[in-house]
Amino acid sequence: MKKNGIFFIAFLLLFSFTYIYEKQGHEDRNQKVEEDKKIFNVTTYGKLIGIQTKKMFLTKKDEQFFVGKLNYPADQLVVNRMFDLFGNMKSERFLEDEIILQNRKSFFPHDDQVISFIFEKGKLECLVGSKLQHDQSFYLKIIKNNESQIVIAKVDKALVGIHTHADQINSDYYYNQLVSLLSVGEQVFYSRKINSVNIKDNPLQKIHFLSDQFSIDVADFQQNHVPLKGISLSLLKIQSFVSKFLNLQGTHVFIDIFKSDLESKIAQISLEYVVKKVNLTLFRKFKGRVGWFVWNDLTKVMFEIERASTRYFFQKEQNFWDKRILQGNVFSKFSLSYKGKLFELVKDLQWQLSGKNSRSLDQIKIKKLMKIFLKTADLVENKNLLNGKVEGREIFKIRVLGREITVLESLGDLMFWNKADGLLFHFWVGQDMPFDPKWENYFL
Repeated sequence: MKKNGIFFIAFLLLFSFTYIYEKQGHEDRNQKVEEDKKIFNVTTYGKLIGIQTKKMFLTKKDEQFFVGKLNYPADQLVVNRMFDLFGNMKSERFLEDEIILQNRKSFFPHDDQVISFIFEKGKLECLVGSKLQHDQSFYLKIIKNNESQIVIAKVDKALVGIHTHADQINSDYYYNQLVSLLSVGEQVFYSRKINSVNIKDNPLQKIHFLSDQFSIDVADFQQNHVPLKGISLSLLKIQSFVSKFLNLQGTHVFIDIFKSDLESKIAQISLEYVVKKVNLTLFRKFKGRVGWFVWNDLTKVMFEIERASTRYFFQKEQNFWDKRILQGNVFSKFSLSYKGKLFELVKDLQWQLSGKNSRSLDQIKIKKLMKIFLKTADLVENKNLLNGKVEGREIFKIRVLGREITVLESLGDLMFWNKADGLLFHFWVGQDMPFDPKWENYFL
């Protein structure tokens, strides 16, 4: 029994090291290795180079896993889930081989529920057996260097959510997850990221939106089309788009298909890296089936995506502009012209009329009016190209920071005409005006 205990301790330490090696940073990893060496020298096995079940094979290269003969990048979340299950596995008690041999099929009915961890200097196999009827534990056979040990083990991890103690003890949740991972094919392990280029070694330089014929220089954060005078690019919007798009995932991955199986092309984005270029094309049909399908011409792989994800392919130039009326400038005074009368406002602790006028203002209404100046417009137009004509009902005029801005409204379109820069800002507000259009209601 002492031999059995040492055997399983060796197994646990070995796998704990493997698990931590995959999940933790170098600093924590080195510290853990030094602690483990005191009892068991896990480094004698070398690096983990592969994981294999009856239906899939993973190889590990440069800290990344790849699937099968195609060496397609693996979904790190699925790999981490597998390590999480085995990393939290603990022994309940050891069993003698003779007991199992008498009725092996009762304990291990499925020979295909096996997983092998392949190291540089050895291999470790685990055969998952039946689950105990009134416990979350299960039978596990560990094979190392042609020696085997059978134990009753369990995944010692709390269930997510609120559960009774009885539910926790009898749950088959983690056991079913374990069996499922051992029985699925390689497709489950395929990375669903539509773009698999490693930007650490090959930085992204430009994004070309071929459908609308404009580009973004990601390296310098510039557009090939210069924004309107008085409008600048939004660094935050560009960074947000790049981050989300490069991590966009499909719902399904299709490896062995041909581009000719796709039809009804509707959009395309080209990603230009330092040493390679990737074209991602959005199609509407695949073998006659209607959906949303992305073809990656670098990997020759197709992804089915959700409808909501298609918005990344239909970007407009203005989506990356800072379309605030005053570009975030702070001001403490302005003048307002309403029905031929001029009002000067200044802000100390609160907004008030300048001069000897002692009438109090509704501060909440004033703040709502000021808020619109810092809000992103839905559309910006060059007023100089509109022949000096803007259709709409004038609400009032505001002069602030040396700019005269005329506020107009037409059929739910709230417009701010910045005469100084010739810009017309549109806000689609419908029936919900963001501020009170009647100046007389601003007085208490």
